This record gives sequence, structure tokens and C-alpha cells, in this order.
Amino acid sequence: MNAAFPELPPYKALAAALRKTTEHLARELVRPSDTPPGWNELEFGVAQSVAAMQGITVLLGNRLRWRGPPAWEAFLAGQREQSVLREALLARLLGRIDAATREARIPCVALKGSALRSLGLYAPGERPSSDVDLLVRKSDSAAVAKIVGGLDYVMIEDVERHTSYVPRKRTTPITLGEHASNVISIEVHTLVAEALPIRKVDITERLQPAHPVPGVNPYPSLAALLLHLLLHAADNMKTHCLRQVQLHDVIRRFNEADDVDGILLQYPIPGQLDYERAIYEIDPDKDVDAAHPTNMGRLALDMPGPKPCTPAGIEAILTHYEIPVAGRSVCIVGRGFTIGRPLSILLSQKRPTANAAVTLVHTGVPDWAEHTKRADIVIAAAGVPGMIRPEHIRPGATVIGAGVRYEGKRLLPDVDESCEEVAGAITPRVGGVGPTTIAMLFRNCVDAAERRAQTK
Repeated sequence: MNAAFPELPPYKALAAALRKTTEHLARELVRPSDTPPGWNELEFGVAQSVAAMQGITVLLGNRLRWRGPPAWEAFLAGQREQSVLREALLARLLGRIDAATREARIPCVALKGSALRSLGLYAPGERPSSDVDLLVRKSDSAAVAKIVGGLDYVMIEDVERHTSYVPRKRTTPITLGEHASNVISIEVHTLVAEALPIRKVDITERLQPAHPVPGVNPYPSLAALLLHLLLHAADNMKTHCLRQVQLHDVIRRFNEADDVDGILLQYPIPGQLDYERAIYEIDPDKDVDAAHPTNMGRLALDMPGPKPCTPAGIEAILTHYEIPVAGRSVCIVGRGFTIGRPLSILLSQKRPTANAAVTLVHTGVPDWAEHTKRADIVIAAAGVPGMIRPEHIRPGATVIGAGVRYEGKRLLPDVDESCEEVAGAITPRVGGVGPTTIAMLFRNCVDAAERRAQTK
């Protein structure tokens, strides 16, 4: 093989290293550990690529507690230095655009990353960006093109939604990740229309200030910024190109917005994103799904706070139908953090509608059926279709089916329909706990709004 192109490791080795390092770095961002990973040289190299592609090198450098090999530490330090330098160049370019448009008496709006950096949501360099996005009136587009040309930029693309410009003289360094010399492009928009699955949504007028002034203007409101970020994220999700940092942008703005009381991150999310990392970004007091680690801790300590929706909905079902729980034997099948684990805590707490003797089993327990057969109440939450059959429950027991799995468009419940012949009470196989889950979500939203109103 040509010496200029060194031989790459086998595909399977690269794929395994990619998965291993991606998952580990995601966990480190959520819960930093003190122990460095036992990666080999290839895996540390792949980890550099992962961090650069996800735009999280500076975040990692700020959060990691362990130190890696010299090459890894040099990479993180270099990325921080280059990201801060690049951020300064972006700010300087935006300042030149502001001065030129003021002089020309032309108003424009700084969009997305340019607006977010001015709000101080991220530490210096933590939010990488490759361009400056501007919204201008169509009647000003020719004048703005002259202004951009005066900054020594040339047009490279003119499409319906924007016109793109790059520096006339540019050198692209051969380097991984952020570099101060990387090209900073300018995108001038006269139309902001995000392509959603059904149709495009034109939000141009909603992003224009009611009383613009010459120069670079902010969004007319935080609501307008959030609207743009959400629709842009939805457009990217449609093509599976949403980045983790873009999802965090949306969450952080919702955290700061005074007119937002509750945040729900609907699971599952696209495969390239890390759900746990995103949950960690949500303000615990606005977390209406009670999935944040702080709210899990509040639940475990029986402290005030939102309760996980499906577990709370199951308790509500038992209460509504006057099924005795206190002092009874409850067996939960499934240990997931959305249902099984929090439900075991909820039903063991001391109150009339709970206070049960709770047993938690899962697919790793060989004789799990021995536990379900002794229970007064069996709650299936394993996500294994047809797992609970008549021989697994005692006659007259209450059976609640909370676990399902999708196979294509088919919804397959954990509880086999033949259990109806044995159970004393049983939820519908489809549509059983779903409505109460939604009801508890609304309750959490109302509770969050009332708590926030009391602190204003």
C-alpha cells in the first residue's frame, strides 16, 4: 500500500471502537467518573474523532475528572484553545457586519448560534459554530450582498432559503475538529421555512422584530428563538442529522424561558442522540416526566417533586378501582428506569394508596414466575411480548400491563390475552395505562406551573 495512505484497522475493529468510545464519553458527560477508561491507542484516536464530530471537545475538557495519555490531553487542550479563538473571530465578524449594516441603515437578525452565544448559556468555546446566519428583508438582500462582498466574501450558493458566502482567500487546515483557521461562512436568509414531514413551516415574519433598528438585531423574543430552534431541530431530525449540541440548545433555552413551566423529552429520540445526556440538561423543576436524576432522588427520599408519569398512573388506577395495595404483595416484572424501578419505590412509600410489600424481578431472575405466582398484584413492565401468561399468576390476582414492544407498526404487550381467564382484575392489553400516564403528565405540568408561580 502507498506510504501516503497508511493501512487502516479492520472495519469491525473501528466499528467496535466507535461504539465503545461514544457510549463511554456520553456517560462521562452525564456523570463524570474518576477512573480513566482502559482504551488502547486506536480507541483513544477514535474517541478524538467522536468528540470532534459531536462538537463536545471543550465540554469534555471542562468536565472530565481523569487524565488520558499525553496525545489525548493535548488534543483536548488544543481544541479548547482553537474553539475560543474561533469564537472570538466569529464575534469580530459579527461586529463588522453590525457596523456595516448600521452605516447602511439596514436591519438584520442574528440567528441560531450567533444569538445563543450572546446569551451566555455556554462557557467560552463550548458551543462550536461554523457560520454566521443572518435574516434580512428581501428588499435589502442586494445591499447586504454588497456589504458581505465588502468583507472580502464571495457567494458559493444561492438557493431558496439562503445565500451562502465564504472568504475569498481561505486556507483549510488539515486537522481534526475545531481550528481558528477553519472557514467561517456567512448565510443570508430572506426566508426561514423549516421542512417538516408534512409541509414547510414559514416563520420568517415571526422572527422579525416589530421595531427593528439598523444593524444586527436580536430575536424579537425568547419565544421566537425557541420556535426557530425547535423547528430547525425537527427539520434535522427528519433527516437524522440533529446534533447533540442542537438538542441541548433547545433545552437550555426552555430552562431559561420564564413562560415555560414544563419540559418533556419524548422517548425514544433519534439513534444518533444520547437520551440520558439530554435529560441531564433539563431543569429538574421543569422536568414534568420526572426523569432527571435529581427527581429520581427526590422520589427515593419521598421529597416533594414531580412523580414519574406511568408509575403514578398505575397507582392512580389501583386507587380509582379501590384495589387494596397497603400491606399486599406486589410483584413488578421489569427494572427499567421509566417504570419498574421508580414504581417499586412509589408503591413501597408510606401512604394509604401504597405501603405495599414490593418485589422487583426481571429477565435476569431465572425463577421470576415463582414470585409473580405469590403476588396479589402483578405489574408487567419488561417489554417482552407475551411474557406473562395464566400459569404465571394466581387466580384472582390483579394484573396491570405496562410493558410493550413495537415490531414494525404492531404493538405487542407483555401480558398475554389469555390472562383474562385467571385474573380478578386486569387492564386492557392496549390503552390500559396510557391514558393515566397522560393524565399524570398534565398533573405534573400544572404542579410545576403552580410551584413556579409561588416563587415569582
